[in-house]
Amino acid sequence: MRLLDIKRHINIAYENFDPQLSSSGGNYYFNNVQSVKKAIQALCEAGFLPENIKMSVSDILDCQTDRLILDNGRYNAYTRDLNRLKVTINILNEWINQYIPTEETETIVNIKLPPINTLADFASSANWIKKALSQLIPEVGGNINVKQLDHGSYWLIIDVGTLEAVALVGALAGAAYQIAIKTFNILKTIEELKSIRLDNQLKELQIDEKKYIKTKAQEEAKRINQEQFGKTKDEDPANFNEREGRICVSIEELVKIIRAGGEIHQSLEAPKTVSELYPKYNTSLSFTPIALLSNQESNDVKKDDTNKNQFSNRADNE
Repeated sequence: MRLLDIKRHINIAYENFDPQLSSSGGNYYFNNVQSVKKAIQALCEAGFLPENIKMSVSDILDCQTDRLILDNGRYNAYTRDLNRLKVTINILNEWINQYIPTEETETIVNIKLPPINTLADFASSANWIKKALSQLIPEVGGNINVKQLDHGSYWLIIDVGTLEAVALVGALAGAAYQIAIKTFNILKTIEELKSIRLDNQLKELQIDEKKYIKTKAQEEAKRINQEQFGKTKDEDPANFNEREGRICVSIEELVKIIRAGGEIHQSLEAPKTVSELYPKYNTSLSFTPIALLSNQESNDVKKDDTNKNQFSNRADNE
């Protein structure tokens, strides 16, 4: 969980935790149970309540009404435990809001980096993100500012400046996720066919990963270019076609991030129409380590250089 998420949960707890316990004529009451329940649930989701405290407030978490009638023993126990909890929430609220003053806005994009084991992994992830976003975001009036590198599986928090830019990132991420899923499913099927030696079916499914991803990215780039920039086609046909190539590169780079275990999410403050562009991730998928994808990328570059050198040598000999 990101620190911003933890902050949000603590703030919810702080805003809602104000237990109203009272007694009258030998009867004991707890009068705003649902508000306190919301606060306690927020703390539970953030992982702040130990099991012994959860047990002591289990009646509150199970309660469906806004009022509990208590006996003297439960009234004293609630008074003691809830007062302690109130002190804890106040301390947490003061700490988290001093430590993380930044609030999330609708133009924030949250990027969960793939598992990072080395500095090379970190550099590869950063380079893929830069190549995916830096050329396209300015075309919709946005710009990329790094706001925070957050704890919890390493989250890179960026502000892209405009809702149009957030929507564009969502469209790119959605396309990349679908391509990554299709690639994963094909490779998984190939491995299954290998294991049961179905050679004929295996021949039909053999693919060149890089070419397959590029072909699918080109298809998605054409669609996104038309949807996002279709109105500008007649004004500048050359730039329109060049942009399609840049979108294709962006999708290919985001496919690498997703295949390595990364995710791209919108802000919780983003409008629903924008949020719906972002993928819903299947966290049960297996992922390809960054180092392996980077090695494949390096090998592809070496092959391209070799081919160029061979062509150059043939031309010199002629």
